[in-house]
Amino acid sequence: MLNIYRSRESLDKESFIYGKIKESQKETLVIVPDQYTLVAEQQAMSRMNTDVLLDVEISAISKFGSNVLEETGRSPQTYIDEYGRYMLLYKILSEHKDKLEVFGGVIQKQGFLESINDFISKAKQANLDIQTVIDSMDDETEEVDELTKRKLSDIKLIFDEYENSIKDKYTDAEDLLRLYTAGIDMADSLKRKTVWIYGFDSFTNRNLEMLAAIIRQAEEVNIFFTYDEHCKDEEIFEITGNMSDRLIELCKESNVEFKIHNLSKDSPHAELCKRAPGIKAIEKSLFSPFNEQAPDAQGVRIVRANNIYSEAESAASFVLDLLEKEKLRYRDIVVICNETKRAEVLKRVFQEYGIGIFTDKKRAIASSPIAVFVVSLIEAVSGSMRTLDVFRVIKTGFIGVDEEDVDFIENYAIKYKVRGNQWFSPFTKGAFEYGDEGLARLNEIREQIAGVFDGFKKLYKSSKTNKEFIESYVDFLISKVEIGARIDELVENLISHSMQGKADETTQTWPMIISAFEQIIELMGNERFSGKTFADILTAGLLQMEVGVVPPVSDEILLGTMQRTRCGDVKAMLIFGANEGILPLEANENRLFSDSELRNISCATDIQNSSEDVRRMEETLAIYRNFSKPESYLWISYSMADGDGAEIRRSEIVERLLTMFPKIKEEEDVVSSGRLVSILGGKTNTVRHFTEALKDFKYEGNIDKRWNFVSEWLKQNEAELYNRIEEGLEFENVQNKLPAEIVERLYSERKDAGLDGFEAVEPGYSLSPSRIEKFSKCPFSHFVSYGLRPEERREFAVSAREIGDLYHETIMHVTKHLSDGDCWTTIGNRELRDLVNAHIEAVSHKYREGIFENSNREKYWLERAKSACFEVCKQLVEQARVGKIEKSYYEERFGRRGQFPPIEVKTNAGKVFIEGKIDRVDLLPGERVKIIDYKTGRESFDKAEARTGYRLQLMLYLAAAQGKDRKPAGVFYFLISDPKIDVSGQSPSRITDMISRELKGEFKLKGILVDEPEVIKNIAGEFEESSEVIALSKKKDGEFKKTGALLSEAEFEELQAEVKAVTEKLCEDLVGGNIDIRPKKSGDEVPCTYCEYRGICRFDLAFDGCSYDVVK
Repeated sequence: MLNIYRSRESLDKESFIYGKIKESQKETLVIVPDQYTLVAEQQAMSRMNTDVLLDVEISAISKFGSNVLEETGRSPQTYIDEYGRYMLLYKILSEHKDKLEVFGGVIQKQGFLESINDFISKAKQANLDIQTVIDSMDDETEEVDELTKRKLSDIKLIFDEYENSIKDKYTDAEDLLRLYTAGIDMADSLKRKTVWIYGFDSFTNRNLEMLAAIIRQAEEVNIFFTYDEHCKDEEIFEITGNMSDRLIELCKESNVEFKIHNLSKDSPHAELCKRAPGIKAIEKSLFSPFNEQAPDAQGVRIVRANNIYSEAESAASFVLDLLEKEKLRYRDIVVICNETKRAEVLKRVFQEYGIGIFTDKKRAIASSPIAVFVVSLIEAVSGSMRTLDVFRVIKTGFIGVDEEDVDFIENYAIKYKVRGNQWFSPFTKGAFEYGDEGLARLNEIREQIAGVFDGFKKLYKSSKTNKEFIESYVDFLISKVEIGARIDELVENLISHSMQGKADETTQTWPMIISAFEQIIELMGNERFSGKTFADILTAGLLQMEVGVVPPVSDEILLGTMQRTRCGDVKAMLIFGANEGILPLEANENRLFSDSELRNISCATDIQNSSEDVRRMEETLAIYRNFSKPESYLWISYSMADGDGAEIRRSEIVERLLTMFPKIKEEEDVVSSGRLVSILGGKTNTVRHFTEALKDFKYEGNIDKRWNFVSEWLKQNEAELYNRIEEGLEFENVQNKLPAEIVERLYSERKDAGLDGFEAVEPGYSLSPSRIEKFSKCPFSHFVSYGLRPEERREFAVSAREIGDLYHETIMHVTKHLSDGDCWTTIGNRELRDLVNAHIEAVSHKYREGIFENSNREKYWLERAKSACFEVCKQLVEQARVGKIEKSYYEERFGRRGQFPPIEVKTNAGKVFIEGKIDRVDLLPGERVKIIDYKTGRESFDKAEARTGYRLQLMLYLAAAQGKDRKPAGVFYFLISDPKIDVSGQSPSRITDMISRELKGEFKLKGILVDEPEVIKNIAGEFEESSEVIALSKKKDGEFKKTGALLSEAEFEELQAEVKAVTEKLCEDLVGGNIDIRPKKSGDEVPCTYCEYRGICRFDLAFDGCSYDVVK
């Protein structure tokens, strides 16, 4: 006998069901959804007014099925759970990806494996034969979408491989349902039981087969659906109506007696739910097509928030009102939120207010330290001990290296690119930097790490099959790593930090990993072991594994989603995030088929609704059910902007409610309405909002007087915190000058103060031109770099810096060699190339402990450097042959012990000596001086930048070399580069000339020179149209074209005077302790772009006092 009971949500179904059960006094089995069993037990005891359930068993389908198999002695073949199926499917996809026409390229895409698994699961539950679908679509007279058919062909291949893999060997969840069904027919215990089934909206075909067996075997079966017929909103009950019809068909086919009971308030044991008038109206008319208006909105509130954070504050405000004014308990309140990110914001805000909240969802284990350790250890060894993999293992804490030692060895490993077998040999690089003691400490840590990896490496290499590896690995984890003790330590640490939920998750993770290992042994234990493949398969399983966590206390607010969360009696429900796309929830983007494709598939197989149609119907019914659920309060909120500030629209459900209740007024969020101060309680949120209030007062001059009480309380009880708040409000990101004694200690003369190896010979400050230039660009950056002196973590790898050093060193050596041998005019290209190559080879052996010989990549850069340096030197030789030079100096020092004297600047703090090293000084006829600075960047000389101190080096080098007796000729950058010349479209006969011409243009000197014929001739030589040395050309009458590069004698002297003045001011400011956060800006260029300290200074144009010093 089957009884189908149907009613709207206005009826108290639990009172009806348990009233009937109590009246019958028969042994009863109640079947409910998995996530509802605990609530159902509470409902049963409440409605039956008992503390113990006698002769009433509450069970989920899976638990009931297991009991049936146990009773009938029908043990299944080896069972593979959903995680085992994920791992098996991943293996199948990896092995057959080349055969997949559509999905072959996306098998690694996030969500694809889950989509395939879901489709196969639903296909099996629906008894769907994919080949039949394909054949049916071929028979359609209308044009059939070929892409859909190809997708189905791919899925059929995957499905067939999966079925062949488990056939006659394993049982999965869907096949288990068939076993349950077969067992039910033999379960004698059911014959004397009455069965009640409720909480379901739909059943799969295999579930229906199981239900049919229950109906045949049990004394009486009662199923309860949320349903109403011949009503204005009957569309929302389509899914449950369909299920009723299918059950009726089953009964007719099996000649089973059935009866339909459409319940009303007058039915025996039927009671109307106690609901506020507004909630009653929603239950009756929310989805009515005409959306009837209701005069009374009591119990319903709608809040419009500016953003999701204000929305969360408003939710907290409402909950606090319920707790304090209405005397509700946490367990009387449920929050529904369909969006994960928004739910996280809500949780954080509730925690700030001290509101207890529990999330009704399972937790993934893939990111837990145990899972990361187990997988990363395999990946590290299979991946040749890549640095990233090794430190993923170390940072889990399961090797036992403390955090300080991890940081210490990680810096070393990154700097010197430690990888592979280098972990198993003593570290030797870095002796100069770390010293014997530092290297000894590093090697002690290395040995601790290598001990674990070495032991694992041995078992890894000796394992022939997956089973052999797993058995050895588990034994290694237990005996060598002592993973049990490590997990206990981790759990204790989490509990001590009030993270009970995380502790519970951690406790469950290790058994789940063991379960995954067992599944692999069953499915592919005898297959050949491959580390990478094994790690990928294990990861595929772990990524889907989730642990369930029960609420740590009984009295907490429940936070869940619209469809998953099934709650009992609640007095208040909050619908958080009633925005378009969230309510109702839009379909998951990671779908195998579009809506139209799903409809084609449904049509071809006579399935009434596609899975997406079913999802929509379930979502609509869930909205109806939850909106009708609370007894007294339904609070709905939406945001007008998302987390990034982008505008978002409210849900159509909100539109319906506003139409239904014309008298209801949307409320502003508590922040916008100024009601926030009335709900403060927790210290964290109070301090945050108090700070915001003071900030508004600072700029707008208005503040709620009630904040005065908060202010006084903080002054008396949290004085230090209050002072910090005041300091923060006054913060303008302006740095005070350093005291004179600090400046002296940081910057005054010492062996390293000049940065160029000068020892103190006279009291004062030794500054290099590059340092003064850095100070000019940003005083604070200079302070961090030269005062605090943070250590840079340089990797043991060739980068632009190393290549630049090599270029510079080589050019210096070659040009000095040419000058010393007086062979600028005689050296040939082959001899020059040999000279360049020989020096680069010599330098590469000793530079940074042989970094250019560290790998093939570095060797490649070395060969590139040889070619580039030859071209650079070749151009330098050609330029030298054009002009007239009496003598040249290379890398010549200027300073108190240099070839040229220092530049002395008198300041209030003492004498400053500007000292340094000049790449090249050319002495020209007529006591003229030319400066060349070799640069690997794209430097250009700008007079405005020189006047303001933005670029000073060239002019300071000239001042040092010029002294009192010489006159300026010019200052130039020579840009070292490895230019690429585009010769496409050129004939072979013209390519050589074109390359030569283009290279000369690339390597022209960039700078300024004195506009005197002899000076120009001595630098650029004789030329007819344009110079090959500098950017200078002649008019038809032989006069030079006026460019920014030519300055008259007077203009040059004026520029030098301006540079001298700005240098003196910069020196005065520097030794005077100026550390302003005020970067200079030249055009679009700002030093902040590449500054290593931009995370320290907090420079932000939004702050008062933060602005650029613009070069004009």
